[in-house]
Amino acid sequence: MTRAPCIPDSLPLDNLDWKRLAAYTNKAMLALARYDGTLDGMVNAAVLLSPVTSQEAVLSSRIEGTQVSLTEVLKHEAGEKYSEAKGGEIREVLNYRRALLMAEQALQERPELDREKGHAHQRGALRSPFPAGDGRRAR
Repeated sequence: MTRAPCIPDSLPLDNLDWKRLAAYTNKAMLALARYDGTLDGMVNAAVLLSPVTSQEAVLSSRIEGTQVSLTEVLKHEAGEKYSEAKGGEIREVLNYRRALLMAEQALQERPELDREKGHAHQRGALRSPFPAGDGRRAR
């Protein structure tokens, strides 16, 4: 079954009800402000963000072909042993997460290095036994 590509409406959209949308926008901005305030009040905000970062690493690594769940990654970090193949996939996810944290640190230290985001994964992958993006094929 072939699917036709989505062709979006041209922008700007003319039929938006801005008054109705403003209520949702304001609600979202207030929620973000509360979340930001929560993070500011925490001694270590990374603790709250860690599961989100780990889930991002799992999902992004799936694009490269890894077949590992967040639960497996967390159990591995808690000391559970897995087969060599599964352990390699878990290491791929941990490598991706490390790259995200390295990129965040680089941007905090030097915000003008926005291009650093793309290179962080490559640097982290250099420590991996597999070439960047090639972990699944190598196993």
